Amino acid sequence: MKGIEERIRDLLQRVEEELGIGGALIFAEGSAECSDCIRIETHNEESFVSCVSALLRQAVTSGTLPIIIVKSRGLGEVRFYAIDTVNRVIISLIRELRY
Repeated sequence: MKGIEERIRDLLQRVEEELGIGGALIFAEGSAECSDCIRIETHNEESFVSCVSALLRQAVTSGTLPIIIVKSRGLGEVRFYAIDTVNRVIISLIRELRY
């Protein structure tokens, strides 16, 4: 599962570099709870990164940085969440762990 985490981090850091900003994404371990947030569920790494990229571009334009990227491990799965706390948007990716 380390490969998925590294791939997501690398892809998102490239987006930061492309936009010429640093520190716009905060990486942490934890969970994402919000009962009245807009939730977007993605099914693969490319879709997750694409959605986070759009969210990041919007946040740069509107001044609502940072975007928090949270990783959570469960039984047999790993979850990634991108959280825009100002606009109350959560993008998620859930991947099954393969042994």
